[in-house]
Amino acid sequence: MSIKKHRRILCIIPTLGHGGAQKVLVNLAHQLSQYNTENEKHSVSILTFRSNEDNFYTVNDSINLDSLNIVNGNAVSFFTIFKAPLKLRRFIRDSNPDVILSFQDIANFPVLMATIGLNKHVVVSERQDTRFYSHAFSRKMIRLALYPMANKIVVQTTLVKKQLPSFLKNKIEIIPNPVDPNETETTLNSGRTNQQYTAITVGRLEDQKDFTLLIKAATYLRSNRHQWKIDIYGAGSLRDKLQSEIASNDLSDFIRLKGATRNILTKLSEADLFLFPSKYEGFPNALGEAVSCGLPSIAFKNVSGNSDLIHHQKNGILLDDNERNAKAFAYHTRHLMDNPALRDKFKKYCSNVLPPFSREVILEKWAKTLELPS
Repeated sequence: MSIKKHRRILCIIPTLGHGGAQKVLVNLAHQLSQYNTENEKHSVSILTFRSNEDNFYTVNDSINLDSLNIVNGNAVSFFTIFKAPLKLRRFIRDSNPDVILSFQDIANFPVLMATIGLNKHVVVSERQDTRFYSHAFSRKMIRLALYPMANKIVVQTTLVKKQLPSFLKNKIEIIPNPVDPNETETTLNSGRTNQQYTAITVGRLEDQKDFTLLIKAATYLRSNRHQWKIDIYGAGSLRDKLQSEIASNDLSDFIRLKGATRNILTKLSEADLFLFPSKYEGFPNALGEAVSCGLPSIAFKNVSGNSDLIHHQKNGILLDDNERNAKAFAYHTRHLMDNPALRDKFKKYCSNVLPPFSREVILEKWAKTLELPS
């Protein structure tokens, strides 16, 4: 009879509210809880800083869910890192995990402080382009002090890796988010009877996503209004402002704020074009989902992850920074709106982008980084 070792994995993230990092961590935790081998069994826990009563994402019964209850509301302040280490250290000593995986630097910093001298295998993961954090300089200095203590540092793209100091390069692993092939049936343009087409975008209604640029670009697309609609899926603090901009530009019958949905793959599969004006990302999950649905896409080249998912002029168009203006964005959007043959060409190429992002490939990278046996 084989002897099984029981390895405990503790995943730490500030909240399980709505967001790409939260979705990825929950899915990864579920996969890790099933990643058992002949000689080793794994148990997985998730620890958050905020009460779990209002979590957007749920975990199944195989995952133990705990909270430090040190954050109120949805926002997690940067200064949380100064009140978390002592509670974290007590929790880690009591639960005694073998491996700790931390998501987002606002959790990574206190985790590294809390585990000093505890002899734990600690993996920290950056989930955003470090150039665009609030308190960016302070965070940079804290990284310089604390990240050498980590066993591994996970980033999602080569672009983000370049933001970290070179002396950390031996610790850095690039692990993008998985992009699953979409199994939802895609609407075919040739089957349309009303010749109505949809351009779609997905993201939180915050400045980072730059939906104001999209609304301004739409003012140059009026000649297509009888055939096209633009749908924006997401929720956020700028909803009223964006709705006002849409109304003041007389675009209410052209651009629609559709709110958040848990059924986004179906919406993407029913669309014809994906527009992604985001200013920065860690890894663009929404763009990945669009590519998985075969959507030709438009995005900006210098945004982390975009050039990994869009091969320029093969499955979409990548814009330079000097094209971040309404006229340029409208020009490229109109070009794809007016060329169904080019959209079909881009659509057919999308499947060629997906293999490096398969769930199996990404899980093996995580297992190696967490030092789990294959």
